[in-house]
Amino acid sequence: MQKVYKLNMACVNAVLACGLLFFVSCSQHKAERWQKQKQVDYRPRIDVLLNAKGDTNRSYRWIQKAASQISLDPLQKGFDSLQLRVWCNYSFYSEEKVFIFKKVGDAYSAELIQYVVESSDTFSRRKVIETKPKNLKPVNSFRYFLQRLTQLNIDTLPHADKIPEYGWGLEGNTYSIEWATKKDYRFLTYINPEFNTKLVPAQKVISLLNLIEAEFGEKIFFDGSKEEVPY
Repeated sequence: MQKVYKLNMACVNAVLACGLLFFVSCSQHKAERWQKQKQVDYRPRIDVLLNAKGDTNRSYRWIQKAASQISLDPLQKGFDSLQLRVWCNYSFYSEEKVFIFKKVGDAYSAELIQYVVESSDTFSRRKVIETKPKNLKPVNSFRYFLQRLTQLNIDTLPHADKIPEYGWGLEGNTYSIEWATKKDYRFLTYINPEFNTKLVPAQKVISLLNLIEAEFGEKIFFDGSKEEVPY
């Protein structure tokens, strides 16, 4: 009788062990599925203009290269909570700028990086040879800047290439905008917005540039009609 009892207890323990193992396995599997689903949910939608061949434009490729050379993280994987970068290229001038605004939770920061590009006969050989980073403080407050920024709806601006009436000109000043959140990454390029002021998107880009200048005291908008370089 004692042997039967021990045998039964061994069977019960075996069943309980198998059940516990099954429960742990299911819990782990469920956790893994939840983690994968969470990663998918926060994978940002990427909005980058492509040509007919499916390639990105030259401005996008150069900005990604310059960002890497001045040690900025790529934004295509998203950013918590918001990062705005405004890249300024002034036609034939070797010095360029990028304005960076970050919001992480309730913390804010802003920075301007001026950088010098070594001239080259070919676009692919261009490289940054000097950088001048500078932390910025707003005249009013970061919250005020964010409020004004939100009103401009930069995250919904169309690509300039998609605006039939947009006039590019032969050469000009290029403003490229990177907008990154947890769920979205956008890259926009506007050339010579000051010559397209009848168009609302161009007006908003100019308003963005003017807002940065007014709030942080740094000249970044080059009004080509006045032939004034913002240095």
